[in-house]
Amino acid sequence: MGRKEECHVRIKKAMNLRGLTQSDIVERTNIKKSALSQYISGKITPRQNAIDELSKVLNVSEPWLMGYDVPMERFQIRPDFVLPNGELIDIKYSRKLNKFEFYIRNPENPSSLKKLHLDDEHNQKLKDWISLLEISLKHIQIGPKTLVYLEKLIADIFIRNYVSNEENV
Repeated sequence: MGRKEECHVRIKKAMNLRGLTQSDIVERTNIKKSALSQYISGKITPRQNAIDELSKVLNVSEPWLMGYDVPMERFQIRPDFVLPNGELIDIKYSRKLNKFEFYIRNPENPSSLKKLHLDDEHNQKLKDWISLLEISLKHIQIGPKTLVYLEKLIADIFIRNYVSNEENV
């Protein structure tokens, strides 16, 4: 398994494919804007923890992002993150904004990522649950493993309570 391209080239490709800006990535990760700029320019190579965060937010495999000749897509579809209609829910926590963000994508079209807004009356219960968690997180420091657990919990709450616009019609 040899290297095909440099990491910075892969980061740019994934950002373009996913339609993400540097600001989007900084907002969804613990990576500082200056560090991300250096990764993208090729000035420095990201360390493993940054590779992990980038691969998650860009929805690509870590080895692909590091430049290896492997498939780009992450093959980790968690059954607890699948909505009844088959779409996948992606939950991101922005430490900067102290907010959870929700994205839905079609598993057959990885670039179909769309951000969800829970502003309608049908999702008030879900919005209340999420707000309660966000308020709690303002007052405590949590590690990455706890955040993964919280994202799983929120996915469960989301799937049980989310009402899509199509169901409202």
